[in-house]
Amino acid sequence: MREGLLIIAVMFGMNVVAQTEKQITKVTNSTCECLQDKGIESGDMNKLQMELGICMLAAMGENNISIDVNDPSEIESFGEKIGIQLAYSCPKFLEIIGEMVEEDPDMLNDIMDARDEPSLEISTGIVSEVKSDDFVTLKIKNISGKKETFFWMQHFEGSSLLENGGSAILQKNVYIEYETIEVYSPKLEDYIDLKIIRFLSIEE
Repeated sequence: MREGLLIIAVMFGMNVVAQTEKQITKVTNSTCECLQDKGIESGDMNKLQMELGICMLAAMGENNISIDVNDPSEIESFGEKIGIQLAYSCPKFLEIIGEMVEEDPDMLNDIMDARDEPSLEISTGIVSEVKSDDFVTLKIKNISGKKETFFWMQHFEGSSLLENGGSAILQKNVYIEYETIEVYSPKLEDYIDLKIIRFLSIEE
């Protein structure tokens, strides 16, 4: 686990299902403002981590983000997204991370590796359809009742579940990690977002 970016999420068990970039940005900005307002100085590492957690928890509350302590994979994904944005845009966060790096030099490599990875989002829901056309598409109804469509465009862990028409997962609850990419549609004469599956598993 990338402790430098995930310490807040691990401490508080935060979870967001299919976060939008707008939500991530709002939480990031609110967290940074909180850190600056607190005027946190260098000192006890446990206190620094606690203040980070308090600020993010408050930011999630302000932006109506749900919290769940039961899914480590979603905790990790959310912590990465917020941590990476804070590392790019929040000087106070970088100052605090600098304190952590002094105590654990290996943390810097973890942070840099995470910044180079694609940003993944998460969704869970009941599979309603697996369709084969130019690409295989997976349709689910998520926990909010919204219908979502995902595309199988390259190999990923769990791709075998989509074979044979997806018979193994139809009407079952699944967990999906995906990357949103923008592509041009000649038919619509406009750019559209596609959700590309990067990981798929059945939820027990």
